[in-house]
Amino acid sequence: MKLEKIKYKNFKATVTTMSRKTATQHGLYGFYTPNNNTIVIQKDLNKRDYLDTLIHEIFHFVADKSGIKFRNLGEEGVAKFVGSEFSKILIQNPKLVNVIKWCAKPWVYFF
Repeated sequence: MKLEKIKYKNFKATVTTMSRKTATQHGLYGFYTPNNNTIVIQKDLNKRDYLDTLIHEIFHFVADKSGIKFRNLGEEGVAKFVGSEFSKILIQNPKLVNVIKWCAKPWVYFF
């Protein structure tokens, strides 16, 4: 199951992949590029690593577009922000909910 975009408020991020070789060369599974609203994730990750990386990069996207400064929020403020903004993400992106369900099935390689 492939996710191609993520919506957040009035913003959209494209979700694409990179090769394992590229990811290994840079020492990462994924990254978010704010200047072109792109989330890039390594191909061939197992479902758990894919989901972990996708959620991690979505957080960067949300943090970038919200403009919030986390250092001033404290633990409760961050928890409130994450809950509030990720519920918006899930509501705006029903396919993401399906990806999460798919990833919850027994682990196999993605793509």
